[in-house]
Amino acid sequence: MDVGRQLGIVRFFNTFGPHEDSDAVVPAFLDAIAAGRPLTIEGDGTQARDLTHIDDAVTMLARILAAPALLPVVNCGSGRAIEIRALAAAVIRAAGGGTVTHTAARPNEISSFTADMALFTRVYGPIENRPLEQALADTLQQRLRTWATAGASR
Repeated sequence: MDVGRQLGIVRFFNTFGPHEDSDAVVPAFLDAIAAGRPLTIEGDGTQARDLTHIDDAVTMLARILAAPALLPVVNCGSGRAIEIRALAAAVIRAAGGGTVTHTAARPNEISSFTADMALFTRVYGPIENRPLEQALADTLQQRLRTWATAGASR
């Protein structure tokens, strides 16, 4: 029985924001900076990831949901990958200081992971993502305010 429902898959790529758990690279780096610890990079840091701030992900999702029909599968990301060592440097700049340490590389690490945004852009139009360093600085400040309010430290 067809009741007018649609099903589509939205593939988000490394979405980060102020309330994310510390098990992903962006919050782990931000939490380390906030606690005065070095940022830990696994391997040499040349592995690259497509990072998307939560505000940009919500904007993309709103466009998808406002469309008359869903695509079967669509990617939501920035369409650009950043090496983890460059991400660490960006976090350090956003925070005004910090250090980096390295551990062993993960076995079978994916070298680069980037969203192909061609279909999204063709169907829903281009997205102007927030500049990464501004998104990192804003997320760090929001995390610090949340911790101060909660009386917690990480």
